[in-house]
Amino acid sequence: MIQIEINGIKGIVLKGDSVIEASKKLNIPIPRFCYHNKLSISANCRMCLVEIEKMPKLVPACATFVVDGMKIWTRSPKAISAQKAVLEFLLINHPLDCPVCDQGGECELQDLTISYGCDRSRFIENKRVLIDNNIGNLINTDMTRCILCSRCVRFGEEIAGVVDLGIVGRGTLSRVTTFVEKIMSSELSGNIIDICPVGALTSKLFLYKARAWELRQFSTISLHDCIGSNLYGHSKDGFLMRIVPRENCDINDVWISDRDRFSYEAIYSEDRLIVPIIKKDNIWHEISLYDSLLFLVEKFKKIISLNGVNDIGILASPNSTLEEFYLLQKICRLLGINNIDHRLFENDFTKQNDFPLFSSTNTKIKDIEYSDCIFFLGSYINKEQPIVCLNINKAINNNCAKIFSIGTFNNYPFKCDFFNIVKNDNYIFDLFGIIKALENKKIVFPSSIINFIGKDYNFDYNNSFFIDDLINSKKGVFILGLSIFCSFDLSKILFLVNILCNVINFKFILMTYGSNSCGGWISGFVPHRLPFGNPAIQNGFSIFDMFSNNVKNYLLFGIEPSLDIYNGNLFINIFEKADYVAAMTVFKCKDLLSVSDLLIPICSSYESSGTFINVFGNFQSFESVAKPYKGVFPGWKVLAKLGNLFGISSCDNYISSLDILNEFKSIKKNDSISENFNIVVSNWKFDNFNNFSKVNKNNDVNFIPLLYNSDYIVRRAKSLYDVSDFIK
Repeated sequence: MIQIEINGIKGIVLKGDSVIEASKKLNIPIPRFCYHNKLSISANCRMCLVEIEKMPKLVPACATFVVDGMKIWTRSPKAISAQKAVLEFLLINHPLDCPVCDQGGECELQDLTISYGCDRSRFIENKRVLIDNNIGNLINTDMTRCILCSRCVRFGEEIAGVVDLGIVGRGTLSRVTTFVEKIMSSELSGNIIDICPVGALTSKLFLYKARAWELRQFSTISLHDCIGSNLYGHSKDGFLMRIVPRENCDINDVWISDRDRFSYEAIYSEDRLIVPIIKKDNIWHEISLYDSLLFLVEKFKKIISLNGVNDIGILASPNSTLEEFYLLQKICRLLGINNIDHRLFENDFTKQNDFPLFSSTNTKIKDIEYSDCIFFLGSYINKEQPIVCLNINKAINNNCAKIFSIGTFNNYPFKCDFFNIVKNDNYIFDLFGIIKALENKKIVFPSSIINFIGKDYNFDYNNSFFIDDLINSKKGVFILGLSIFCSFDLSKILFLVNILCNVINFKFILMTYGSNSCGGWISGFVPHRLPFGNPAIQNGFSIFDMFSNNVKNYLLFGIEPSLDIYNGNLFINIFEKADYVAAMTVFKCKDLLSVSDLLIPICSSYESSGTFINVFGNFQSFESVAKPYKGVFPGWKVLAKLGNLFGISSCDNYISSLDILNEFKSIKKNDSISENFNIVVSNWKFDNFNNFSKVNKNNDVNFIPLLYNSDYIVRRAKSLYDVSDFIK
């Protein structure tokens, strides 16, 4: 710590702070344009010039670092004169079109001109005009407004890991553009809208929709992946107008993915379900919400009395909130129904009784940032979890991290030091090969595994250079992707990965599907557990047990069958042959219209409050950011009404989702259930370890849920169509 003085105010700051950072700690403003605390220092705007004792000239505060006893003046006559001169130069060619600019009210140039600029212009010549670039259907460009701060260029190079934008030309001809005519390819491109200090880069979806001072701001959480990016929703008159990042340095920092930013438009799609509809004589008829729930109650009571509770299966989307999971399982358990599941993409349930409380491996997202070696297994990380790429790029830039990947995808936005295409998704054979290669390097593994690995199963990695990197790594991370969950050998893959990570001292992360798969586990929305890991009185069927045991009646919550269930086309046929299918859904998709007998509308997560638990174990509650569309009720409220009609008196007590959350948190945790995957997996024993899939069973899977097909919101976002890439 050192002592400095700014404008006569003494303060203690950290040694190595820049002047601009030190002034912020002392609550002394210094104007800036090019400086951004998450980007490298460029010092090209010269707006932050300050006077420092014993220095003959003004210096940029962003690129000058404090020393003990330094005296700084930010408002001296020389500094004020420089600030006015810089602003005058910047405004020479600026169009001054604030009345029609979307940045109005949030523009740093506006604010600084009022605070530091001149009150009149001396410029009478013609202004320079630049042709706008088409960089996609998400970002609107008006490059005449650009002040060449280079924030967008540095973001692409340093944060997103792509070099789409650059500054070309010299002098008055300098401009920010793409080097060749192209659209921006990054899944994080929309962040340049936030960091642009003027109106040069704005959102096409939000263009001319509202002014900043007309908007109300609410906190929410990303629906689209297991990371749980923190967001703000801005609404006007109850309608959601845009999504912007909310800073959380432990999760998404100040950035969000494009699907988080732009997919909100889907909640106003034409196929929104507004009122309940019931199918009679193959024709859909509208009914009231009360009548639809009463009909469902009577139907389920009749099924239970005739066929028993095992003839009913309840499936919920892993994007459901913790409150919805908890309330739905509570209703089911009180009715005696244990056939409930949210694991719509899993095929291996052999070790479900031994799973931890939820899919946490006691690893944080910051562990990726500080790692020196990152190994992907079955992960298309930039499509599945794009926000994680920010931490991967930091690891590459700061730690020169090595990147290795085994999978079926290789179009990463960063350099991959080793990549192996795996045919038929048989990752277990590659794990055998890696373990054998490490064992040949004198790394000790359990003898039972080494003895089992024979020539028939040995993928030869002995000559692969990355084996030495695995051994020498000090902070390695193993990341398992979505296709691992689709494997019929999921348990054995987890077992082998855990042994591998323990031996070479790696951490590993399970990137689960959906935004709240962890919430599904901890809330008890699995057939063999109650909330907080307490054992169920009687085990029910998993999703595939329901189908194999010929369950004939289903309630689907937030699911579009052909897209949200593994090998969905097969299960469409199963639902078509079922006796009765009811669905609570946001949209009336073709699948549900085809297989269902009753559709009940619920709100999207943007129109409801609730809680998500991300893959790192963070409980994150959020509020509704928009009014329910045309009077539709949130999912938890519809379930509360359903429970009330079933005679569950406690459902009358829920005034808000917070009441459900508080009831859930009051349940005692089963202390015999570990919260750490590593500990649980270490205790697994495979007596019949050779009993694994030798052939691919995934040939009939119709897709893996990726970037713009991951959930019911994203797949309806029209503005994302041109940049979407469905993996079929």
